Amino acid sequence: MPEPLAEAEDRLIEFYTAQLQARRRSHTVGRRALWVLAGLIVISMFVCGGLVPALFPSETNGGGSNVTSLSCGIDIADVRMPATDLGELASEQVDNVRALVAVGARLGVPPRGWVIAIATALQESKLRNLSNRGAANDYDSVGIFQQRPSQGWGTQAQILNPSYSAEKFYRKLLAVPDWQRMQLTQAAQTVQRSAFPAAYAKWEPLAAHLVLRTAAAGNHTNDRSSPAADSQTVATATPTAAPTVSTATSSAASTAPAAAVNALRSCVSPGEISGSGWALPLHGQLGSGFRTADRPDHQGIDLVAPRGSTIRAAGPGTVIVSGCNASTGNCDVDGGLDVAGCGWYVEIDHGSGTVTRSCHMVAQPVVSVGQRVAAGDPLGEVGSSGNSTGPHLHFETRINGEPVDPTAFLGARGVGLSGKTG
Repeated sequence: MPEPLAEAEDRLIEFYTAQLQARRRSHTVGRRALWVLAGLIVISMFVCGGLVPALFPSETNGGGSNVTSLSCGIDIADVRMPATDLGELASEQVDNVRALVAVGARLGVPPRGWVIAIATALQESKLRNLSNRGAANDYDSVGIFQQRPSQGWGTQAQILNPSYSAEKFYRKLLAVPDWQRMQLTQAAQTVQRSAFPAAYAKWEPLAAHLVLRTAAAGNHTNDRSSPAADSQTVATATPTAAPTVSTATSSAASTAPAAAVNALRSCVSPGEISGSGWALPLHGQLGSGFRTADRPDHQGIDLVAPRGSTIRAAGPGTVIVSGCNASTGNCDVDGGLDVAGCGWYVEIDHGSGTVTRSCHMVAQPVVSVGQRVAAGDPLGEVGSSGNSTGPHLHFETRINGEPVDPTAFLGARGVGLSGKTG
């Protein structure tokens, strides 16, 4: 499998950031044209208040940035990434993606489970149905999940049927308590018991994107779960022309229910966990945006909400910082422009170099360093400690130490930020 597959996260972020910037530019151009008409219809604006929001989009590019959602708000037909950005899948790999989605849909597994399954198969076999290769292949490990007959997964012939091995994987996953709120690597490791448990995480962005494309294409018919198929030995296919992700999945057939497809296409509601395992950190109004024209050094976004509102973990991970950061040394009082620092804040390591930061809490966070948290878990409450002039959450996302736009980051994971997030 080409190396670009391992770099999918950076490329997805770049793509969704470009989408966001394009939308902002289009709204800016639209506003300039509308101002020409403003003098002609000003009286109508006062009489018909409902006309104003229709003519003047709420999105702004200044300190207050009401932005539209990204991946979860873009129709699948609009998502056109170059094939080289995701690598190319051989026909066998595409068939196995289709089988995993089809079996997951048949068993009623939530889309989050489909993402976990595909990420696991990417790590274990690069989505190829590998036969027994002895010592070179962990002895009796076979199939897309590298399941072992000696460990009770089934006969070699059964495991080499992708639909059979997918069903075995899903049933073990469904038996894991609270699996939907776990980090992907934790959920996968609970099922697989791999010698390299941290290796699954890097495949999550690509797996989520493959699920979205495959399910949205419609009509997956690759669920070979009949008794006859269970006894069939499936040899590793020799691919012909390798179709790209966009062309291969568009020809797929799906038994995935419409509700599951909609769940992948749509933004999650407040309090829900997306198919990629992420959630809104706070229900509130979007204030200052990421590196806006008037605040180019603003390395995150501001979400405005009443004092005491619950701030939550945006995704699963481990708390690496929980404390006070204020130049005055006191985070138990409101700060101001003359105070430097985050105030009471939390940082979470989500794996694969991804860290989120939540600032300006009203009191000491309710989580401690080393604590594992799930998406949606409470971290603390909205306040105005540190460099702050009013109650809000300053939220940052960093990948390998570099700040990225949280709106693009969360949008790529099915969590859309609009003018109002709750």
